[in-house]
Amino acid sequence: MQSGGVQVEDRKFQISSTKLLLVEGVDDQAVFNALCQKMGVTGIQVLRYNGKTNFRNFVEDLTSLDGFDEVESMGVTTDVDDDPLPARDRIRGALENASLPVPDEPLTFAEGLGLLKVVYLLIPHQNETGELEDVCLNAVADEAAMHCVEDFMGCIEERVDRVVEPSKSRLQAFLSTRRDPDVRIGEAIMAGYLPYDADAFAPLRTLIRML
Repeated sequence: MQSGGVQVEDRKFQISSTKLLLVEGVDDQAVFNALCQKMGVTGIQVLRYNGKTNFRNFVEDLTSLDGFDEVESMGVTTDVDDDPLPARDRIRGALENASLPVPDEPLTFAEGLGLLKVVYLLIPHQNETGELEDVCLNAVADEAAMHCVEDFMGCIEERVDRVVEPSKSRLQAFLSTRRDPDVRIGEAIMAGYLPYDADAFAPLRTLIRML
């Protein structure tokens, strides 16, 4: 399908499950795969659409793949970043453009005429701003090391310059205090550095269970 963006066919995957979860990037994919493993949930295929600007074309192309007509449930996630309204509208607009069911609210199903039902989640859930890293930071907010992280970040921002990606930088600083400081987010969940059962991850776990 020539939809003008990065084609699903170029991503070299096939639909292999009746349960799909579409996420923004590599870290999101790793986090949801890790949460599924920790929760003992199987059968969910986590696909990444590689950035917000690709989402509309990705969804449109996805519907043309063999096996999509057998999909029973599909979840979508995106970071809120600076404003939840554009994030919500981006998801709803892409689903509508692809003639798919459009949920009215996050974590509620919309059902179509066929098998498919669709649900979406804005990350962080019910927050005005933020991203996946903020969820991870909330999960370890009570850790003693986080006090040191905040002192460190405050020093950097005061003495050097404004940090462009403060949440990502804070999370990397926290993970640098663990036994294996080179882990990425998904690996950190598997290692227990980020507790998968923390309240901060509850909306993500809910989405997984809904699928």
